[in-house]
Amino acid sequence: MVSEEVLSEGLRDEVKNEQHAHDNVKRRAVQVHEDEAPPNVIEFIGRNPRTLGLIAANSVITVCPWLLTGPILSLLGFGPGGVIGGSIAAWIQSITHPIVRGGIFATLRSAAMGGFGTAIVNGLTSAAGVVGAVIASSFGFFGGR
Repeated sequence: MVSEEVLSEGLRDEVKNEQHAHDNVKRRAVQVHEDEAPPNVIEFIGRNPRTLGLIAANSVITVCPWLLTGPILSLLGFGPGGVIGGSIAAWIQSITHPIVRGGIFATLRSAAMGGFGTAIVNGLTSAAGVVGAVIASSFGFFGGR
């Protein structure tokens, strides 16, 4: 019969080996060597660094729109507690009467507060990211830099 200590030592070794293998796979997945990439990809990157940057930025905006919408809403003066006093949003609110339910202002305020406007604003931002990525990739395809 195998003792508990020997069994647990064997399991520990197996777990260490498994973690080591996992770390190697993970490390290998994020490393792309220039000599392993297809030549046309390397050539495209070299010829179109700005286009590639635009595509990457628009892809991030498409997948994570809140990275852009949250700070912009905050800069405009739409906060989690409502309109921030002395801000652009407060000024717009002071000259706009009445604030229409479901209107642009109400939707932006709702988005900043985590309400129904969040899906609308983030959805529109994602759509803009897709359009931007398509335009950027078209620009690169047709000879842009």
